[in-house]
Amino acid sequence: GLDAYTVALLLPMALGSILVDNMAVVFVPIFSEYLVQKKREAMDVLVSSLFKILGLLVLFLVAGFFIFGDFAIHMLAPGFSAVTSKLALFQFYMFLPLVFLMCASGVMRAALHTHYHFLGPVLPSLAGRTLMIIVLLCFATRYGISALSGAFVGATILSFVVMWTFYKRYVRFHWNAPLFHPVYKSTLAVLLPLIAFRFLDQMHLLLPPRWASTLG
Repeated sequence: GLDAYTVALLLPMALGSILVDNMAVVFVPIFSEYLVQKKREAMDVLVSSLFKILGLLVLFLVAGFFIFGDFAIHMLAPGFSAVTSKLALFQFYMFLPLVFLMCASGVMRAALHTHYHFLGPVLPSLAGRTLMIIVLLCFATRYGISALSGAFVGATILSFVVMWTFYKRYVRFHWNAPLFHPVYKSTLAVLLPLIAFRFLDQMHLLLPPRWASTLG
């Protein structure tokens, strides 16, 4: 059960980390430059555009992993039994859509930091972790791994909702923001190598379960 949960969580967490960390590195200086130049409206449009492009990117990634989910679980843990693989695959499908919430929360956090709001972005994570602890204390004994998976999903959703509550107080979302913002062209050359290196950095998390799953 716990092994299935750990493996199912690996790819969504790695994807979220790769996208969020690198986008923060690239776009926070741009956000700051907009604010220095008193172009707050332009910054809001850029952040809104990032939400759209992230949504589209994550949609394609999730669709791909839904199609090749069996292959992904087998590659990560080839030694799993059929029952454990099926449990891991079910949880994997449950966690995949959360990648967008993780990425969106990361963009909101970066935007809030640019506005010099540092306490607010911490509270969503605290709220999510608190909910997760409460759910596990109340239901883990009875429902086991299902309680753990449900607690993680609930914690991620709550963190996103609380982050959005803080975010919309300082940054206005523009529904008509362009999908492909002009800034992307100048940042792509920096962003893509960072994502590639970050992916290599995450390999130390993806490879051990593959070997461990084959051990008796």
